[in-house]
Amino acid sequence: MTLESSTPVLCLASASPRRRELLWQIGVPHLVQPADLDERCAPQESPADYVARLALAKAKAVHAARQGITPALPVLGADTTVSIDGLILGKPADLAQLRDMLGRLSGREHEVWSAVARLTVREKPAFAVDARYGQLVTAAFSQRRKTLRNAVRQWLDVAAIESCGIDPAARPETLQPSEFAALAQLIPAR
Repeated sequence: MTLESSTPVLCLASASPRRRELLWQIGVPHLVQPADLDERCAPQESPADYVARLALAKAKAVHAARQGITPALPVLGADTTVSIDGLILGKPADLAQLRDMLGRLSGREHEVWSAVARLTVREKPAFAVDARYGQLVTAAFSQRRKTLRNAVRQWLDVAAIESCGIDPAARPETLQPSEFAALAQLIPAR
């Protein structure tokens, strides 16, 4: 049985051709049902909170629209954005706005933020990134810190890092996303 003829195991709440391609590449047969949402950024919303909110909102919207439809499938919502100088760059409305964005990004360091949310048939969020996770990952990779201990010292001491079974002297790029998530849970919420 080819992947194309396999029974879907997931509903992708996104119109992104790239996300669909990624799911096919890893062998996940799926349906595509994009969510129609207002994707404007809320006032004072951080990039991490923005993508987490949209990923979950997309999953919830498609999950609600699929009520009573067979087969009942988990719904995957995802969102990605780019930020520069603290400004979230949304989707360009036209060619002029696209040129402006590309000019702003050209030759400059910027950040790419992504979040994923999965709703099961029981409507429980399985995973969503919160601001603490985004802060931790940004700190670990943005300032070329050589060790995890140096990257997170503003939030966590050596004992806290070790309590997660992680070596404080480890390089951030060697950690798994689940390890970052465990550390993020130790950071006090704002």
